[in-house]
Amino acid sequence: MDDKLPDLAEKIAHDRNAPPLTREASIPWARYADNGLDNLVVTHQRCNNQQRDFLAAADHVEKLVARKGANGGQLDEIATQEAWTRDGARSRAVGRAFYSRLPKTARVWLRGQDLVPIERERVLTALR
Repeated sequence: MDDKLPDLAEKIAHDRNAPPLTREASIPWARYADNGLDNLVVTHQRCNNQQRDFLAAADHVEKLVARKGANGGQLDEIATQEAWTRDGARSRAVGRAFYSRLPKTARVWLRGQDLVPIERERVLTALR
């Protein structure tokens, strides 16, 4: 499967002139190793390196959930064509488990080196 990721990234990416793309786990692999299609996003390598093992800020979670919903048909096609596991309910449940257990003082990744306070209710609402 991994050798097909660059092709899949091109199918999903909108900006063909963007920096090199890579796959990133929505819930970082250091926290939960899930190669399912619903836990993966296409991102720039620089952003992937900057996020490291931090959980994403509410803005990212909301956009990811909206994008997965809007592109659900395409993701179903990719999952079928590539025999790739797709389980959005499981991915959302794992996300809810991680975010709900973070301390109130936890900081999550927004961009670059910017970590912001968690907006737990916003994230949990998006992951319903």
